[in-house]
Amino acid sequence: MKKFSILVLILFSTTAQAGSWHYVQNGISKHFKSIKVKTGESVEKRTFYAGDRKITQITTTPIYEDYEFNEENIGAGLEYNELRNKALINYYGGYYLDSERNDAYYFGSGAAYRFKPVDSLNLDVGGLAIMLSRKRVNDGLPFPAVLPYASLGTKKFALNMSFIPEIQGISVPVLFFQMKFRISD
Repeated sequence: MKKFSILVLILFSTTAQAGSWHYVQNGISKHFKSIKVKTGESVEKRTFYAGDRKITQITTTPIYEDYEFNEENIGAGLEYNELRNKALINYYGGYYLDSERNDAYYFGSGAAYRFKPVDSLNLDVGGLAIMLSRKRVNDGLPFPAVLPYASLGTKKFALNMSFIPEIQGISVPVLFFQMKFRISD
């Protein structure tokens, strides 16, 4: 998957000429729901008598605890942005440590509308279409995801945010943050 992500970035770099490159530092996430995982069993042993017969009954009860998600999703990536009027076209690729502490890889593109709340501040709101690879999902093979996206920042630095909704058996609701640093024009 790493080699494939690098290939995609090289392809984007040879076709994209009018935009800017950004280093992306993948960082933190906030999970809005917990899940229970089995952590063990309690064993209860009861002995009683039925007439002159001794009977021992053993009962096991599973013990469940809240799973602690990794919310420090360290990783890195590249992002290419091209502004066309007020439409921002993005291309992405990178990796991070996912919520279960496994390597995850992504690449894709997105589009956003650029708002300028003040002269030096950009607010980009749109969506991403990405291919994502996670160890526990789809046997580690890439799968598609379409996600909402927002970015707030200046020409040189921005905070990217995306929201991953709850998908039964795959994810709990999570807000994901990245820092974006401009590295070229």
